[in-house]
Amino acid sequence: TTTTTTTITTTTNAHYPHMFTPLDLGPHIGSLPNRVIMGSMHTGLEGHSIPKLILPFLNAEDDHTDLTEMACYFAERAKGGCGLMGTLHAIV
Repeated sequence: TTTTTTTITTTTNAHYPHMFTPLDLGPHIGSLPNRVIMGSMHTGLEGHSIPKLILPFLNAEDDHTDLTEMACYFAERAKGGCGLMGTLHAIV
């Protein structure tokens, strides 16, 4: 049998020594795995972001209420280990 061990090495930056350490937000909120925060941003993936005036010109097969692409967008960023992500006013 062969055993493979993966080692992850983190480097501490002298300017931000606590960047990759957990952050306790209190007993009622919980904690973050690190202090990396991705602020909210407009992605254009929200179904409601398309102006109603343009909807008649779009393909009738398009579903502007499907948020799958936006959910995938945030899932990919979460894989990178972001501690907290702002998601605008969308429920994911």
